[in-house]
Amino acid sequence: MVKFFLPFKYKQVILGYYYKEFYYNALVSIITKIKYHSEINTLFKGTTMAEKEFLKRADAHIHLANDQISQELSPGEVSSSFMYGAARFNAWVAACEFESAEAMAEAKGEVVDYFVDKYKTVLEEHLKNHIETFDFSK
Repeated sequence: MVKFFLPFKYKQVILGYYYKEFYYNALVSIITKIKYHSEINTLFKGTTMAEKEFLKRADAHIHLANDQISQELSPGEVSSSFMYGAARFNAWVAACEFESAEAMAEAKGEVVDYFVDKYKTVLEEHLKNHIETFDFSK
């Protein structure tokens, strides 16, 4: 267990290795190392086991979303559900870090800014990757 500070100023937390290493502090640096992939085995050489586990978890969410796309559900509808679920989960993650509703309410803007900034960073990286590698001829 490693101590580190969340971007929220209210509570020091102790988190497990994967969250410490990736969820809060290193997400951006991991994304810059990752080449877009469809399977975990296609990762570039030198990826650590923790990075592979992080990517396996991310891929599991992507596979679930892909499995939900059908003639009745468009990718956009699945994406909306995916974003709603991520927001709901991240609100819960943030809530777990506060001592009271008042403290969370006081930091609400900071929490929103943090998650929006992280999402924007990784979305921009993935859009850049798709601009460079996506087969638009389909």
